[in-house]
Amino acid sequence: MGSTIQRRRIVIQGIVQGVGFRPFVYGQALRRELAGFVLNDSSGVTIEIEGTAGALDDFQRALHEEAPPLACIDSVVTEVVLPLHESAFIIAHSEAGTERHALISPDTATCDDCLRELFDPFDRRYGYPFINCTNCGPRFTIVQDVPYDRNKTTMRVFPMCPACQAEYDDPSTGAFMPSLTPALSVVPMCASSPGQTCMIALLLKALTLSLQRRNGSLQARYLPSKDWEAITWHAMR
Repeated sequence: MGSTIQRRRIVIQGIVQGVGFRPFVYGQALRRELAGFVLNDSSGVTIEIEGTAGALDDFQRALHEEAPPLACIDSVVTEVVLPLHESAFIIAHSEAGTERHALISPDTATCDDCLRELFDPFDRRYGYPFINCTNCGPRFTIVQDVPYDRNKTTMRVFPMCPACQAEYDDPSTGAFMPSLTPALSVVPMCASSPGQTCMIALLLKALTLSLQRRNGSLQARYLPSKDWEAITWHAMR
């Protein structure tokens, strides 16, 4: 009986978008060799997953006990559906409904993992002022619609570099290395763009406050170049 394949549809509501929940679910499914999909929708997260009853029960326990730090599950509704005998688990495209009920996490201070990368001279994000990950950074102030996806935030206008794009497209980085999921990687700031200048000023202030809270201080200066202004950072402990 324990080896009989079951398929369950699991609908989760709460703060489960924009917090690394889909990559987390993906990792838990792969760990247990389960098949199916996870996606964001206008209410929260929907999972369809199939495997043995024991593996599915263990998977559902992990959803509660090992959820990402910013996630907050309000409700879980589970129903048994017909197995499709799939062989893989995927992160499917988000589905938007006519009503919006999904909750979005508030903005959070820079996490320790990101600060470690920020001040590591051998890390490619060394000194990068907009560093953030699935466990920290802006959420509520940048989202423009749900389901929460990068293309529905103010970050969509900033292209990522190839390395960051590859990490962003790889669900395993969000599952096992949260600090490698940037919101943006390359931020050209035109000197004649007051909107971007204002955004950078706000982020400078937020990052400074975060660092000061950790008994550090931050200095920033703008260095003019041919077409863009560059930001360099010097951290003092």
